Amino acid sequence: MTFKREITFSPAFDKRNPDPHKNYGIHGVDMRWYVKGPKGAVQFVVYTGWMLDHVEEEMAMRSHHGIAFSCTRPTPSSLSYHSPKPLYEGQTSMGPCDVIGCDCYYDGSSLNADEPFRILKEQGGEAVWEFLEGYYRETFGNESETPAFKPVAK
Repeated sequence: MTFKREITFSPAFDKRNPDPHKNYGIHGVDMRWYVKGPKGAVQFVVYTGWMLDHVEEEMAMRSHHGIAFSCTRPTPSSLSYHSPKPLYEGQTSMGPCDVIGCDCYYDGSSLNADEPFRILKEQGGEAVWEFLEGYYRETFGNESETPAFKPVAK
């Protein structure tokens, strides 16, 4: 089976606002690993903890029990899939999806992200790709490469 491997990074942001209806908080850079195949995609997300410089400086000034706060510790966030069709009874579409280019049935787990994160730290990127390709096969099966959907052209 032929897979497409892709890593994307979403930028950090500071969208704090005194108005609670406009306050979206702060967040660091997200790193997303995708393995895409003919039946959908799987993803592994890591919150890097890399904040905007002014947020890092602000957080460094704060302390908790006398210990400086650090934003830079990476955290496993999600191991999940994007499918063009439901994979279990009652699963509902999340709507259009930029990852697979059509309506998406998505599911995932933050707890399951611990394993690829451990692999990343102990064995590096190539081992994560192998893990994700195995997760793809577990999720979508190891059938022929006939696409289960036709992505919307961008």
